[in-house]
Amino acid sequence: QAQLTGARLANYPVKFTRVISSEFTRARETGDLIAAALGLTCKRDARLNETTPPGAGLRPEQIEAPAEAQLAAAWEHF
Repeated sequence: QAQLTGARLANYPVKFTRVISSEFTRARETGDLIAAALGLTCKRDARLNETTPPGAGLRPEQIEAPAEAQLAAAWEHF
């Protein structure tokens, strides 16, 4: 699926300049395949590592403060 996605993106009339994934294995593997189809190298960013966002069915006290900070940093950056 990642290879097909990369091939489809490569045929878009948009020139992609970067691919960024989280540091987790599945995301790295997927990002690498898509980036290769685009002639790019996938970069890693810990701000994209999985976390549970507020409002995902958890009570506010179940959300860890570092997770909220990570999400805020990723949102601001990207």
